[in-house]
Amino acid sequence: MNPPARPSPSPAVRRRTEFFWLIALTGLWTFGWLAREPGMLQGLDYRRYYFFNADWLRRSLLAGEIPWWNPHVGLGRPFAGDLQTTAFYPPAWLHAVLGVPAATMVLVWLHQAWAAWGMGHLGLRLGLSRAAAWLGAGLLVASPVFAARFINGGVHYGMALCYLPGLFWLLLRLLDEPGGGRVAVLATVSALQLLCGHPQVYWLTHLGLAVFALLWTAGDGWWVLVKGVFLFGAALLLGLALTAPVLLPFIELIGESNRAGMSPLLSTQGTMQARDWLGLVVPPSDSFIPDIESLVLVGAPVLLMAVAALGRWRTDRAVRALAGLALVAAVLASSLPEIIRQGLMMVLPGFAAFRLPARLDVLVVFALLLLAGSWLSAVRRPRWLVVAAVSLTVLSFAAGLPTMKRWYVLPADYPAEPVVAGLVRELQAGDPARVPPRLNFSARHIRENSGMVTGHSTFNGYVSLYLGRVWEYVHLAAGLPPPPTINTFPDVRIFERDPFLYQSMNLAGGFDTRAKEMRLNAAPDPRAYLCYASAVTTDWHDSIRRMVTGHDFHRTALLESPVAGLAGKGRGTVTITGFAHESVWLHTESDAPAVLVLAEAWYPGWTVTVNGQDAPAFPVNAWMRGVRVPSGQAEVQWHYRSRWFAAGCAVGAAALVLLLALALRSKPPEVLA
Repeated sequence: MNPPARPSPSPAVRRRTEFFWLIALTGLWTFGWLAREPGMLQGLDYRRYYFFNADWLRRSLLAGEIPWWNPHVGLGRPFAGDLQTTAFYPPAWLHAVLGVPAATMVLVWLHQAWAAWGMGHLGLRLGLSRAAAWLGAGLLVASPVFAARFINGGVHYGMALCYLPGLFWLLLRLLDEPGGGRVAVLATVSALQLLCGHPQVYWLTHLGLAVFALLWTAGDGWWVLVKGVFLFGAALLLGLALTAPVLLPFIELIGESNRAGMSPLLSTQGTMQARDWLGLVVPPSDSFIPDIESLVLVGAPVLLMAVAALGRWRTDRAVRALAGLALVAAVLASSLPEIIRQGLMMVLPGFAAFRLPARLDVLVVFALLLLAGSWLSAVRRPRWLVVAAVSLTVLSFAAGLPTMKRWYVLPADYPAEPVVAGLVRELQAGDPARVPPRLNFSARHIRENSGMVTGHSTFNGYVSLYLGRVWEYVHLAAGLPPPPTINTFPDVRIFERDPFLYQSMNLAGGFDTRAKEMRLNAAPDPRAYLCYASAVTTDWHDSIRRMVTGHDFHRTALLESPVAGLAGKGRGTVTITGFAHESVWLHTESDAPAVLVLAEAWYPGWTVTVNGQDAPAFPVNAWMRGVRVPSGQAEVQWHYRSRWFAAGCAVGAAALVLLLALALRSKPPEVLA
């Protein structure tokens, strides 16, 4: 007599079991491999970029402040108004509770769990078997295109990627079963992806969503197609509106940055070449080292199964949509004829705004994994075949991981950083205002953004958006053209010159690469000074041209619009009496009206009072801040707040009300299922 068959677990039990294994396995992957040294916390982008932003945010939150301005990088730049700092991403506030390293690991763990959850449920929605769907989820999280981002330390990039499968799942639910609640959920998750700090991943994700939505609804008649496009567009716009408190300041930052205009050279840098596509089946090794932007490894078994799935092109719209998505992404990521790329830059929103089109390759990997799962699920396959395919894929991933760790992790120490910290304390010892001393060091000696921890200021930086005025001046004053294909950090040749070549920045110290020694500046130019005469230039580019060709801007200020009432000559003194992140206090004494010049970066949103009265603030000497002060004594206070934050809050609040209304008008299962 045969024993009775065991009852199948209920859907609720099955979901809880899947969730437990998902959390456990992604935790094992995060803490057992990504965190193991050399690992993510030693990764290039973590140590040069993410750590400093997260630590600055942590300290600001603990002080009860919104960190609007960062005076330590690039002569000063917005902080909270830069999406890439994750200042308005609620999960990032965990750094204030756990500290940066621990919070980073927890965030990476939870985001990878969310990526696996979204991929598994998307696979089920597309008709994959449970085994194929969850297998695809595991392979996506472990794939080099995902893992390399975290190993490299690009935490905000990796977290944004983790939203990709979940957003496709939510879109598919919306297209198949339209409803206001599902629009609200898709819009909210879309907004979270943008807030977590990588606009390009947001763009490529939503480009992929648009392509997928068109292909998914294309065979259902024009009305279904129009309705699907409308619902997706509504969710997209509502999500953008929800992020308006930081999106509007970020748009302003773009307009003031070194990427304000369309640059064909920059936007075509970093495309997939023919050789790079070999990486679909060839693991990274010392003899085959693809750029991190070109990692597309899925393994030969996955690629063969994905190609085999195309046999159901006519009968399975999931196959059509996924294949079309992979094809579009592969074409856009590749090196295209100039006439085609120019056309795309004109007609495809956002295509001209981002560099490294090869990053679209993540959509190729994503689609291939789902296509392979579709083939596995179509008919019953021999178990040995499935085990062999999975084993070979895992082995190919494992073969590439050690190479990625060797290539994308930084050396353990920067020898000059402890010395710089001591130097800052020494330079500030006699300064009651504790003005951040301005130093000049290359990235070979200290990390570009380390002033956010040590307390010094620098013209250097490791940021995606340099202020355009500073960027152009830093290069032209060093006798170098601004690089057309690099926007993240200045030309390294600057640091081969005299450490005090800029007589405009109050440089107090620096590293002399020729003498291989640290030097102090015996006579730095002033951080703030009075000019009794002015010259009006055509624009800030003209101001820079005059500055670098010998104009004495310490005596005659270069203005972009005239200031009345200057005496032409006089004598006076300036003292910086206080210095905070978003405020600077100064005291002036003068025998005639003058322009007070502060050698800190000019940016819209800086306002100024003179003797308690509002006064016009204006840019001076291309990148500095200026205000007219009267004769006699004057108390001057500079203060920064984003001009667009209040308007953004109004737009965001309206979007939130609309989203809540959509959710409340829907049945609970529609919102939460």
